[in-house]
Amino acid sequence: MKARPSPEFNPALHYAFLSQVGFYGFIAVCTILLPGFLFSRDEGGLSNFGVHALTIVPFTLAFLVGSICLWLTARLLPAKTLHRQQLKLILTILSGLTVAVLLSTYPYQLNLWLNSIHAAFAAGLLAAEVVAGIWFHNELLHDRLNTVLLYAELLGFVLAALTLAGVIDILFASQILTGGTFGWLMVRTIGHVTSDQRIGSAKT
Repeated sequence: MKARPSPEFNPALHYAFLSQVGFYGFIAVCTILLPGFLFSRDEGGLSNFGVHALTIVPFTLAFLVGSICLWLTARLLPAKTLHRQQLKLILTILSGLTVAVLLSTYPYQLNLWLNSIHAAFAAGLLAAEVVAGIWFHNELLHDRLNTVLLYAELLGFVLAALTLAGVIDILFASQILTGGTFGWLMVRTIGHVTSDQRIGSAKT
């Protein structure tokens, strides 16, 4: 009986997957170390992990791993079609916004101006993920699961907006819902787009 050939390594998909596993893995560590934001009736956001000595290291690693892996994903995508070029640009922008959110987290409690800068970067990252999710769904992979993921992402974004407007207070949960469903949608879409991309392959 012949052994099944092992699947070939897809570097772009590999780093896209690692961006999400790394990010949410370290955020899970933060939540275990400081679970108050998850179980409090008055939830804080993810950024609160970045200003506590107990969680600042895993918080920093979450954002650094996520950003670096997104950047590597973009670098490993051959840009021989318009969609590939647009996908590379989107991933690069998301990588940059992730770093901006990280760097603006540390001083955001010092004054209102720094708080506003951080809030703008955080809102920009969420909005960019929603726009990217819609584009991934409409232009690259329009199937039932991606549709469900997109609707869940949009729900999370609406909940985050209502939290920022002071209507409800579930920022942590809404950030996880928005970012987590986007990450799943992104990895699935990149897997579809790069299904012909293997080491040494020049196909598009």
